[in-house]
Amino acid sequence: WQGRLVENHMPDSWVIEATGDLVGRGVWRLEQQGPVALVSHDWQVGSDRLLFRMLAPLLRRVMVSNHNWAMAKGALGLRAELARRSSQAVRG
Repeated sequence: WQGRLVENHMPDSWVIEATGDLVGRGVWRLEQQGPVALVSHDWQVGSDRLLFRMLAPLLRRVMVSNHNWAMAKGALGLRAELARRSSQAVRG
């Protein structure tokens, strides 16, 4: 799938439109509450591809496993980026 920024209200929120295997929208919102940043994400996607929809029930476990793997990798990447930025801020 591919994402395209369709609304930009940075730094508070933005909206991405998904096309391809996934079709729909994702809305990200950020809110500062003291020293903590709250992030919410509403991801409403589906597929308009008949074969994908037909196979989805059969491949559910594989899809869930792939999703969990991708989210874990994303979390590792985010932690690494936050650590990098934090170390730059201390040095700078």
